Amino acid sequence: MNSSDDKSKRIPKEWRLWAEENLKNGSDPNDLIKEMEKAGISPSQVRPFVFSIEIDKNTKEIDRLKYRDFENKRVLKAFFKRFLYRLGVYKRPLLRKIAKSKIDSDLIEMYQVQEFLSTDECDQVKSLIQTKLRPSTIVHEGEYDKSIRTSSTCDLGYLESSLINEIDNRICDLLDIDIDYSEVTQGQQYEIGEEFKEHHDYFDGSDFLIEEHTRLLGQRTYTVMIYLNNVEKGGETFFPSLNKSFKPIKGDALIWNNLNYDGMPNKNTIHQGKPVISGYKSIITKWFREKRN
Repeated sequence: MNSSDDKSKRIPKEWRLWAEENLKNGSDPNDLIKEMEKAGISPSQVRPFVFSIEIDKNTKEIDRLKYRDFENKRVLKAFFKRFLYRLGVYKRPLLRKIAKSKIDSDLIEMYQVQEFLSTDECDQVKSLIQTKLRPSTIVHEGEYDKSIRTSSTCDLGYLESSLINEIDNRICDLLDIDIDYSEVTQGQQYEIGEEFKEHHDYFDGSDFLIEEHTRLLGQRTYTVMIYLNNVEKGGETFFPSLNKSFKPIKGDALIWNNLNYDGMPNKNTIHQGKPVISGYKSIITKWFREKRN
């Protein structure tokens, strides 16, 4: 066994799978290397590993054809769902276990769950987030305004923590969605002046960008955001379509569907993490997808 094989074994299994899937998706190897290095993996391990991955061209083409078929079916299903909805046959779906916590709106399927985490759990997760922070990133093409998102991120799901595993399972149980449909749980930290300007969580942009990020797992469906502290001032989550701000309250969860009832991306879910004016903001974010991982 050569030294590059030894080094790749030291890379966590989740990151190895992540790199292989993204390369199969057509991602630039150098972009993957940057992300893995930001997460704290040694450059001497990352570069040899990423460039040692071989992706069969036929496999990539088959995945691309499957993606095109899936997207064509999405459009057809959306057409029929809208038609049946107008006839009163099709009803807007709800998350069964938290239906009573739904925000009163026809624009977004959204829920506000109070005291989802205890004070002690929030404090423990805040401490975990502090152990491995990296600059937060966004999905983009070419150059972009780096002031759009100025927080720091911790990939909580890659930490060996029984608490995070338990919270992951609790979130999935609340939404009644198998954990295989979820992305790795993240934590974010916002200091004074830091923010996340207006954005959406579903993937959008050029056909190439959408295909790159949805070919394997589909679009993002639900977003779960859990506030880990009471922000002294600022840090609200603002939805322009609702003209409504949600103040960070320790332990509370805000959940919304990034897709409309017909399965198409919902532009009404554009939202903003307002700048922190005093204190700090610490949150958990977890996204779900259409396809099993």
